[in-house]
Amino acid sequence: MGSMPISRDMGGATLPDEPYPYSKGLQVEFPSKALLLQNFDPYFWSFYTTIPDFYREFEWEREFNTFEKNNTFPTLNFVRLMEDHMGNFGKALNNLNTPEKQQSDNDYAVANLVDRIAHSRYKDDTLIFICEDDSQDGGDHVDAHRSTAYVVGPYVKHGALVSDHFTT
Repeated sequence: MGSMPISRDMGGATLPDEPYPYSKGLQVEFPSKALLLQNFDPYFWSFYTTIPDFYREFEWEREFNTFEKNNTFPTLNFVRLMEDHMGNFGKALNNLNTPEKQQSDNDYAVANLVDRIAHSRYKDDTLIFICEDDSQDGGDHVDAHRSTAYVVGPYVKHGALVSDHFTT
């Protein structure tokens, strides 16, 4: 996938919309607390709707491959693949400028992440929770009272129907 030269304002500094920031040594995220410095990926675009989830998953997978190689995969990971949220149709990279394209991008990225875990040394003891970022009523959501959620992994009981109320 190609990119268009767009930029992101970071409080006076401007970052280019680089789909592969690691390859350029371009830090694109900055934690707000010093404690987080050792526990975040500076090359993983966070909530910024110009960058497709495909690129976020690509960066996650780059870091995951390092964890797998060194057997240092953290016990808990949060991965924000947020293009199911929709947004920035006018500046979205790769012409992902419709709700259908952005949802497809999100689905593809989530599937790649699940597939990578499923074919890793961690497949037998990793549980993945996938939930919609917010369940507001609107064009990019089901409605304010329900949201999709999925659980993937070896501990999932197949064929089970859970009707308990949960909240994010």
